[in-house]
Amino acid sequence: MGDAVTIEIKSEAVTRALQRLYSAGAEREPIHADIGRSLVSNIHLTMKAGTDPYGRPHAPLKYRDGIPLVSGNARGLVGSISSRADETDVVVGTNKVYAATQQFGVIGRVITPRLKSVLRFFIPGRGSPVFARSVKITIPPRPFLPMDGDLPGSWRRDILALIKDRMMESYNG
Repeated sequence: MGDAVTIEIKSEAVTRALQRLYSAGAEREPIHADIGRSLVSNIHLTMKAGTDPYGRPHAPLKYRDGIPLVSGNARGLVGSISSRADETDVVVGTNKVYAATQQFGVIGRVITPRLKSVLRFFIPGRGSPVFARSVKITIPPRPFLPMDGDLPGSWRRDILALIKDRMMESYNG
């Protein structure tokens, strides 16, 4: 398994709203679980739209058609996004070792065969396979997790709406 990558996002507006909710006596874990589900849903939506969390389009694919993070070999990434919540945290992530490559990209990585003496691959438009002892690759970043320090506006609004609903339940309940 690859190394873990941690991206910590904090939203002052969400933190203040959560503090008000906690002060009203609400249980933390259920709202954290709701927030986790909301984040996973938003990640899925942006992946399927072919954009990063802030609406910027992902780099197009070079050698196949489709949306980068939901077609071909990357399709497993979408299904692997999950959340975990407890009394103190909401963690959203994936167990796919190639997720960091998708999130951050790769420039000039040299790929060599592990079990055979040469790599064998196909280039679209060329009928026969290509063989090489090594290949230098560049993969553009295609972020699916927020990176700009704060949640994207629509994601933040979704979470604040969840908190507001919980507040209403605690006052009416």
